[in-house]
Amino acid sequence: MKLYVGKEFGEFYYTDYWNYYSKIKVDGLESIQDLFKRIRDFLDEIKEKYKDKNILLVTHGGVARAIYFYFNELPKDGMLQEFGASNCGITEYEM
Repeated sequence: MKLYVGKEFGEFYYTDYWNYYSKIKVDGLESIQDLFKRIRDFLDEIKEKYKDKNILLVTHGGVARAIYFYFNELPKDGMLQEFGASNCGITEYEM
């Protein structure tokens, strides 16, 4: 396991952090697996509470990526940086 203490986030951002299977730990930053679980639990709660309702979520790119993979299969290599919504993008999903 790599520990990135004292490094700039950009030094490893695309190659390590956005790999779903990566085991890196960054001080003060939740893992991708934890982020995805938190968003999955949130979406499951919305699905239960607001059946047959339209829901608007406004998010940043990391959460948009987690939402994308709630509805789509993870790539086999775990690399996630190329998926999700573009800036100011609108994506519609049906539950």
